[in-house]
Amino acid sequence: MFLDDQTLAKLLAEGNHPDERGYIGLWKVVIVENLPYKDMRRTGKVPKFLSHRLFPNSRYSIWLDSKMRLTSDPMLIIEYFLWRRKAEYAISNHYDRHSVWEEVLQNKRLNKFNHAAIDEQFNFYESDGLPKFEPSNHSLLPSCAIVNVEHWQSYSGTGKFHLHQGLFRQFQASDLT
Repeated sequence: MFLDDQTLAKLLAEGNHPDERGYIGLWKVVIVENLPYKDMRRTGKVPKFLSHRLFPNSRYSIWLDSKMRLTSDPMLIIEYFLWRRKAEYAISNHYDRHSVWEEVLQNKRLNKFNHAAIDEQFNFYESDGLPKFEPSNHSLLPSCAIVNVEHWQSYSGTGKFHLHQGLFRQFQASDLT
């Protein structure tokens, strides 16, 4: 479990203390320092979308947003969401909105990022074939609060990894430069 000082302080305040080996439950605690951004939303994008590059020897990764808590065995999550469905990745639905258009407006209202950058990203999605919003389709807006990914490059030279690189391409260009 990779934590910054702020997140570790929150866990300690909740009564979750590392044991003498540095574990909280099943998780080895690793403190991350020298973060690339002051804004934690931006810093969080690095492990969220580039875990396959940060941990190239890992076969799987699970990202949990700061508002989430993992209360079951992570292998059960991988088994249920990836293995049973023969999927390479699983992303949770957004808790409140189901429209990318609504999410764009909300991000602008909250000034989460530069409005021109938001528009550029949205225009890319549209040019890449984002379907028009259909109220009955609740699968168009993932929340990314939970992301499970199988890291193909860590054990296979099949080229399937390039599919994942394509998914992450825009995040590298817009969030990590």
